[in-house]
Amino acid sequence: MPSGGRRGGSGRKRTPTQLRVLRGDPGHRGVNDREPTPPRGIPDPPDWLHALELEAWGTLAAALEPMGVVTVSDGPALTALVQAWAEWREARGTLDLEGTYYDTLDAAGNRIVRKHPAVGVASDAWRRISSMLSEFGLTPSSRSRLQVVASGEPDAFESFLGRRAGGEDRA
Repeated sequence: MPSGGRRGGSGRKRTPTQLRVLRGDPGHRGVNDREPTPPRGIPDPPDWLHALELEAWGTLAAALEPMGVVTVSDGPALTALVQAWAEWREARGTLDLEGTYYDTLDAAGNRIVRKHPAVGVASDAWRRISSMLSEFGLTPSSRSRLQVVASGEPDAFESFLGRRAGGEDRA
């Protein structure tokens, strides 16, 4: 195979460049300087989101905006996250009302206790939520790898690039 025996898409997912910049570059691999850089900001929510999804959108937008890790092109990913969140909330609401288990009878008339179908829905939705939260740096472990530069404070990498471009000597 031309890719050194590896199929495309196998292995670990690439870390988004913005997260790599915030985390630092301990492996000194550099970043893709030709990567598209959409403008930072919260994208507009789709018109078809319902109330729970819009509530989640507002909550997440309030968390993501000051972090500076979301761009206007992240709308589809943010939509997937808020839809999973709303699905989890609905399933949890059903379980709160109806319980985690229910009784039924088998063909012989014996009582059987079964898990409510909403348990599976909630579990699947939470799995998707967890995955998407780490994509946006919204879990404790993903956040612990971020290094945020305070506004007004010069970025060390940008300062380094400026020194190199300006031709200043490195002692």
